[in-house]
Amino acid sequence: MLCAHAKSTIGYWKQNGFRNPEDADNCPFTFAHGKRDMSFFDILESMPEEMEVFKEYIATVSVLGVQQLVQLFDFGKLLPNKEGVVLVDVGGGKGHVINEIRNVYPEMKGFVLQDLKVVLDGSVLVDEEVELIPYDFFNSVQPVKGSNYFLKAILHDWPDAACLTILSNLAPAMKGHPSSRLLISELVLPDSNPSPSAVLRDMNMLVIGGKERNVAQWEKLLGDGGFKIVEIHGLGHPHASIIEAVLDE
Repeated sequence: MLCAHAKSTIGYWKQNGFRNPEDADNCPFTFAHGKRDMSFFDILESMPEEMEVFKEYIATVSVLGVQQLVQLFDFGKLLPNKEGVVLVDVGGGKGHVINEIRNVYPEMKGFVLQDLKVVLDGSVLVDEEVELIPYDFFNSVQPVKGSNYFLKAILHDWPDAACLTILSNLAPAMKGHPSSRLLISELVLPDSNPSPSAVLRDMNMLVIGGKERNVAQWEKLLGDGGFKIVEIHGLGHPHASIIEAVLDE
């Protein structure tokens, strides 16, 4: 879907010295659509048919690999905050990840699913034991304090500056809570010889202003956001790893 726009983005690369995009509102996809003040997601909102196709795609890929993903990290070691919240799935869509974690760890309680209100008002898959909190990770400081926070396939959608905004809204919730963990589920690129599928994913992200990152890029991004990596679980996994990070206080 995204790489199909590659030919129509040549002008973007020429105008920008063939540098990687650093602004989600000024990237190859927005150039191809003649929109300089809208992100990929903003443009989709104005294209109902394309948005429905994209939603179906997201609904499909959200299910793929979730079982394997949950096996990469010991969620049972997470400590809840004083209100009993053990994990907040930030931008968690319909709740596929939370459901799978609960299947594997049935004794765990205290899950929160966060996403935009329009998403949570739709057909979420979690039951009433999971708290639903509308949340915009760009415009609001994280309201749940001292818990653990899960970001699945969020940061690769955005350039570094936008990612730092997301991280800056998370950091205050973790401040003063040494047991609080940030868990980031993303593809971690190898330094050389990436697989064809990894290259394609990186190209797709490039078109909308995002990118897949290698270890050094993740270390820098998280370091700039005030975090440090504890461990990368499943490093080398062809689809996604889980980056475990803490606030660097």
